[in-house]
Amino acid sequence: HTAAPMPATAEPALDFHLGELALENFRLTVEDAAAPRPARLELAGVALSLREVTLADGAMMPLRLAFDWLPQGRVTLGGTVAVRPELRAELQVEVADFALLPLSPYLEEFVAARFTQGTLSTTQHVLL
Repeated sequence: HTAAPMPATAEPALDFHLGELALENFRLTVEDAAAPRPARLELAGVALSLREVTLADGAMMPLRLAFDWLPQGRVTLGGTVAVRPELRAELQVEVADFALLPLSPYLEEFVAARFTQGTLSTTQHVLL
């Protein structure tokens, strides 16, 4: 007499639920001495909100991110994001008066010019 093998059972998927993950009024400064020229990138007034946080398949979580770009500019991003079964997002992105000068050390590698001034403003709908 031999015992029949037990049928394989799928392990339950890892999941959790968090009502909201929020950060308010943070500041971030990055100094990059390894760039072609030293670079300093600064964000102020950083606000992030991710609601109904879960790892459940297909769950779309409301996301909002906003920050001031120093020395000048504002970025606002809002929409929904999912992480399982694959990363997906539908976002509205607004960039207003975004100063390009802090990015000059990185952009110089791709254009034969050095930025001394300039700003960028745009509104985009992004699907991932």
